[in-house]
Amino acid sequence: MSTLFIIGLVAIVLGGVSIALDGAFDLPASEWLSATGICAGGATFCFVGGILQFAPLPVWIIAGLVAALIVTGGTSFLMFKLRNSGGAHTTPVQTMIGSKGSVVVPIEPGKFGQINLVVAGETVQMNAVSEEEIPLGQPVRVLGVESATCVRVENLR
Repeated sequence: MSTLFIIGLVAIVLGGVSIALDGAFDLPASEWLSATGICAGGATFCFVGGILQFAPLPVWIIAGLVAALIVTGGTSFLMFKLRNSGGAHTTPVQTMIGSKGSVVVPIEPGKFGQINLVVAGETVQMNAVSEEEIPLGQPVRVLGVESATCVRVENLR
């Protein structure tokens, strides 16, 4: 098995971990570029390079880069649409900033808890993080969005 295939497999695993950790590796300043997209593009580059490894060097590098750019762009676009999708039964996460809710699973610093919010007339349960410990039942306000299913909150008491 070539080195490029092994690197491609590592990129796929990292992309899967990024999705499993709810976008924990995503770039905070970028709405469009996701770690999942970068891993998908890296894996594509490695796989195309591995398939074309006996072709002249410029051929497989150019083919790998073109394929990687297409896959990175497509995956990042789909992740962006998924995170910002709205519809009859979904609420875009960005609309939750400033909303008030209550803690249903206690939040400890550096760990996830859960909160209930009422947004657009819909009760939503979200993972939540905070710099401080917030016990069960405490009122909170959403300060920001960490990922598609996690918000940063502050204690209102």
